Amino acid sequence: MKFKIPDYVFPLAIAVLMAVLLKPMVLDGLSPQGVDVIGSKGQTHQLKEYQNETGKKALYNPYLFGGMPIYFRIPPKAISVDTIFRYIGQLLSDTYLWYVFGGWGMFLLLRFLGLSQLPSFFGALGFVLYPHYQALWAEGHFMKFRAVMIIPWVTLASTHFFRTPNLYFMGLFALAWGNQIRTQHYQIVFYTAILIFVIGLIPLIKMIREKEWRVVLKTKLLTLSGILIALAIASQPLFLAREYLPYSARGAHTVNLKSPETEQNKKAGVDFKYATNWSTHPTELGTWLFPHFYGGLSGLKYNGDSYPSLRGKTIPGYWGYMPFTQSYEYMGPLILFLVILGIFHQLKNKYILVLIGLGTFLIFLSFGRHFESFYSLFFDYLPFFNKFRAPMMSITMTYFIITLLASFGLEFLMNHVKKKDVRLIIWIMSIFFGFGLLCWFLSSGFSFTHSNDSYGADTIRIIKGIRIELFQNDLIRYLLILGVVSGLLGASLMGKINQYVLGILLTGVMVIDLTDIQMKKPIQYSDVEKLERKNFRKSALDNFLQKDKDLFRIFPVGK
Repeated sequence: MKFKIPDYVFPLAIAVLMAVLLKPMVLDGLSPQGVDVIGSKGQTHQLKEYQNETGKKALYNPYLFGGMPIYFRIPPKAISVDTIFRYIGQLLSDTYLWYVFGGWGMFLLLRFLGLSQLPSFFGALGFVLYPHYQALWAEGHFMKFRAVMIIPWVTLASTHFFRTPNLYFMGLFALAWGNQIRTQHYQIVFYTAILIFVIGLIPLIKMIREKEWRVVLKTKLLTLSGILIALAIASQPLFLAREYLPYSARGAHTVNLKSPETEQNKKAGVDFKYATNWSTHPTELGTWLFPHFYGGLSGLKYNGDSYPSLRGKTIPGYWGYMPFTQSYEYMGPLILFLVILGIFHQLKNKYILVLIGLGTFLIFLSFGRHFESFYSLFFDYLPFFNKFRAPMMSITMTYFIITLLASFGLEFLMNHVKKKDVRLIIWIMSIFFGFGLLCWFLSSGFSFTHSNDSYGADTIRIIKGIRIELFQNDLIRYLLILGVVSGLLGASLMGKINQYVLGILLTGVMVIDLTDIQMKKPIQYSDVEKLERKNFRKSALDNFLQKDKDLFRIFPVGK
């Protein structure tokens, strides 16, 4: 039996759930106290003072990095969707608004692709509850977070446009992508541009094969027009950023003081080693299933039982291949199980196939220096690509594709399972169980040490013990989730529960799973004004320096 529920109930449920999860920001008016949040206060304080005194916008910050232009960071003046969000965000949490916006976009996209209500709701919740996205705003990466939350809307608009190429849908496409470009996070914009390309590829090939040349020409002209309008919407930050680029650390005039003068300015962009420090080692894909496969966060609050004296204290959890990490890349066995089912069920769907291809490409791209021959092809030859850093950032787009595929997997379980499919479900679930048991036996050979671990032997022994404990707890948790999911699937296949109840229960398992991992990241919320007063209160040294009225620069050598 299927319940008839209006579609608008599900977006409202997303809004309510996110309000509960983000209560400190939504109801208490607090802000996350991330490192970049505090740093931005120091960077912009004197600029705000200048604007209050003169009524003019500062175009240059003489107090940052020995002097730095900031005109390219001035928010867009042209009114658009993000302008409305900026005003509403003064009354309500800006982060909450973007979460709700992203969740609604994902729900509408999945409904447009033909999925029923619950799988669409599952995908929307899975998208907004990804722990990595939580870390973006918690650490102050707001531009990246906003750019990610617009991805479903760009996908929806571009899919609609390429299927029905007319002025109306072209305008929606231009509006969605233009607003993402205005976030000024150009690495996410680049990944989205690739997504737009692959979405338009299948309809284009179909029109060419059917020799619909007039439609091809019309689509090309409208696509070009949409791109130009999107660029026009974002022209203020985009072209100003392009003007600044040659003089930035990622531009053509970077000077390396350690290199001979004759070698300067031969390369544009950042150094390959610097650009690929945050590369995903292939084995770190294990963190998708086990949050502490490589220890989790670099600064992890310990709540285990092996070392009671350390409970509640922060320990160095991460021992992977990156310098450090502030986020969990965890997706969970349920979502990845549904992804595999979704792929099997949609093997003839060309739209899904190109998304699978894009997701695979982005995974390989995230390997960075660990797959140098592949990454170098783009770093050395693709225009502007060498301005980007952190190859693992492509996972943000990969997860969007993964939640979309998982929604198709739930659709399959709820509405399309036949007797011949039962064996496939059992085989896939058996592989997941087998992988968990394999990791349990192999973990005895893991090093559980990081290259940055510079502690005494006794301290290292304790840290390794904690990392082992975290991983073993993850394995138990993983097997329990698989056991619950297997039980629900068995009950459904035997007719004990109907498909709608199955969908509700699996959605509940996913929500509990992802929110539990989110809670493992400690986020300190503070009143913005109190935060500023606490971290930037005047000291005796400040009072002494302010007595000197001459112009000078201060070299901070410590307190």
